[in-house]
Amino acid sequence: MDKASSSIVLMACLLVVLNLSACASQVVPAQAPGITPTIAPQPTSTSLPGTPPLQQVDIKLAEIFFDRGNEYLDQDDLDRAIAEFDKAIQLNPNLTGAYHNRGYAFGMKGDLDRAISDLDKAIQLDPNYALAYHNRGIAYNLKGDLHRGLSDGLKAFQLTPSDPDAYNYRGFIYSGVGDLDHAIVDYSKAIQLNGGVAKLYYFRGNAYRAKGDLDGAIKDYDRAIQLKSNFAEAYHNRGFAYDAKGDFDQAIADYTKAIQFAPQYAIAYYNRGLGYHHLGDQENARTDLETALQLGLPPSLEAEARKLLQQLPS
Repeated sequence: MDKASSSIVLMACLLVVLNLSACASQVVPAQAPGITPTIAPQPTSTSLPGTPPLQQVDIKLAEIFFDRGNEYLDQDDLDRAIAEFDKAIQLNPNLTGAYHNRGYAFGMKGDLDRAISDLDKAIQLDPNYALAYHNRGIAYNLKGDLHRGLSDGLKAFQLTPSDPDAYNYRGFIYSGVGDLDHAIVDYSKAIQLNGGVAKLYYFRGNAYRAKGDLDGAIKDYDRAIQLKSNFAEAYHNRGFAYDAKGDFDQAIADYTKAIQFAPQYAIAYYNRGLGYHHLGDQENARTDLETALQLGLPPSLEAEARKLLQQLPS
């Protein structure tokens, strides 16, 4: 059975903050890559050498609990999903998919150590389980261990070299460790394989921005927005690129679009406030900075926002 059809990706919305500008007070958020989660009706079961044979009834019951766990995952009911996977594993300790999907559930709950432990077990049962490496790599990234994340990402890539998501993920990890040239090569390959995905242009645009190629970044954000008209992050980061070019009017227009599609986007308010400040519109600058603080900013940006507010005329 195809492993890719029986697994889910650990973190569809991993948030990584990258400082992509010489101005340290502005940050550009980027979402991690992910594969559309799908769950096959049948789990994967692999026996380790020396394990006793399982009763057929236990195998069938384990599959029932596995399927129920997947149904709870579809409903985002993580605790019930974990309980069902526990039962499946108790009946069939060789059920690779149950370890993997329980690891996913633990990852979504923020319990990264238990997520990694389950993904370790899935890989032990099936050393060629590409998505288990992929997801364990994401878990390591969330823990801040980018080098282990890169190692797992490279292993997943070796097992699925024709998958555009593999190039996308490896490019994301290269970006995380600062190897932007390799990141751009991988994003470009992913785009070559599947050029209709907005996020691929978005990620490559971020890498171009980090290299200081603002025009290349803007071109990629343009394409991402063409493919996904409500892509708030792409509007924001394009605005950030225009900001770096000194085109504050265009930057403000893009920040405004980002806020339109994501009204709780605190950093977009913050950066739009800075844009208004540069244009001398201190009233709108104050309003945006205060809104950004209300929505919640990272500590470093919060300090910068409060410092600037103190300097603005009342």
